Amino acid sequence: MEMYDLSIQFDHHCTISDLSSKYPSADFQFWDNVQRGFLEIKSKKPDDFSPINMELRKLARDKDFAILQKKVNQKGELSALVMFDHDSKGSSVSMVAKCGCFLVFPMFISAGREYLHILAFEKGASTRLLKSLRTAGNARIEKERRIDFEISGLSSIMPLINPISDLTSKQVTALATSMRYGYYELPRHTSTGKIASALNVPRTTFQDHRKKAETKLMNALAPYIMTHVEQQ
Repeated sequence: MEMYDLSIQFDHHCTISDLSSKYPSADFQFWDNVQRGFLEIKSKKPDDFSPINMELRKLARDKDFAILQKKVNQKGELSALVMFDHDSKGSSVSMVAKCGCFLVFPMFISAGREYLHILAFEKGASTRLLKSLRTAGNARIEKERRIDFEISGLSSIMPLINPISDLTSKQVTALATSMRYGYYELPRHTSTGKIASALNVPRTTFQDHRKKAETKLMNALAPYIMTHVEQQ
């Protein structure tokens, strides 16, 4: 069975894309479950908070929109989750479906541009999809590669199992705390010893929990990662 993995950039006018174009420093992620859409907004730019907050309030006045979560941390970084009734008619979601392709969520939107991750199940589908998208805006294929479905399988391209489901609570805590303290930042903002000291646990114990968490996480993601390795 032929299958193609596509990366497409799509520029067109819609509520979400137009909103993201106003705030290019913010990251937008969109999910769709046919009847409802979910939009996550994150911005590390403190100046974005007030204007984006006003935009969210405007959306909330519409009965079809609901703000599920909104918060600002001590650095002034904004995160919000919005749910809304979604009429997919004429959207990139509906165009992808009509062309017999599969849209892998979340859809990333930045500075007014949608970044679509598409699975096409025949060679001609990508051509039909590009033609359809171009009736509504500018679209171009950034990357296209053929996948051997018999070898990789769909689950290796789009993992359906929660990658942290096999982690213990202590292992999840070790990962989350390391992230919060900047352990995985470049350059690294802290050390294992400092994190363990803040949690009042032995350094070797904390390090062991985190190492096991990292190993389990990489094993869970291994099939997905390996399918994205360029063939030599």
